[in-house]
Amino acid sequence: MLLCSIFVFAACEKSDINYESDFDKSYKEWIKFKIASNDCYRYEMTTVSWTGLRTWTTITVTNGNITQRSYKLQHEDFIEVWTESGNEIGSHETYQGLLTLDQIYDKARNEWLLKRKNAQTYFKSENDGMLSHCGYVDNNCADDCFSGINISYIEALNKK
Repeated sequence: MLLCSIFVFAACEKSDINYESDFDKSYKEWIKFKIASNDCYRYEMTTVSWTGLRTWTTITVTNGNITQRSYKLQHEDFIEVWTESGNEIGSHETYQGLLTLDQIYDKARNEWLLKRKNAQTYFKSENDGMLSHCGYVDNNCADDCFSGINISYIEALNKK
């Protein structure tokens, strides 16, 4: 009887995140991709500002560990480009941190998709069902207020 009560209570519990069903489907696609790629992949994060500043950050993950990060910043005529690998990884400061897709999905569930009274939440999974756009914007913010991530592509480095 106690077990049935717990099950019924859990089934009626309201979710703390927006897009829960879409997130769960996307997470399942990520797990399938992770297994098929042997946790070896590359993905690209992008940012765009209303000022015209754009960034592209490519993260390479080998056996679940970040092994390389490439970065490009472009604003009008100014361009900055660099690549880190080995002990250099993390030596440059950027807006977007060093995250594996496992960490991104964790951050999506526990931070970016949380229900908020004064914010608009976004979620898309256009990378073969995996996360492509996830985050939120506070309602009272005017410019460059997106907290989250944009992933332009995810590709396997090798397959089993």
